[in-house]
Amino acid sequence: MLPDGQKFFKPLKLTAKYTDEEIERTIPEALRIAYQNAERVWMSVGGVELDEANRKVSIEVDHFSENAER
Repeated sequence: MLPDGQKFFKPLKLTAKYTDEEIERTIPEALRIAYQNAERVWMSVGGVELDEANRKVSIEVDHFSENAER
């Protein structure tokens, strides 16, 4: 997500939709939202909200940066 380092006055809800085909060999409860850090290592974000009925996972974010203060 860009711009890197962007901070928000109020947290935003970031939502990703998924299809049955995309989770064919797993379960919705295992879904997470992650980002790649500066070393290109995937980091899972906590606090995921799962909406199975609408096939969505969401998190609240207050910045678009690994290093931004919360």
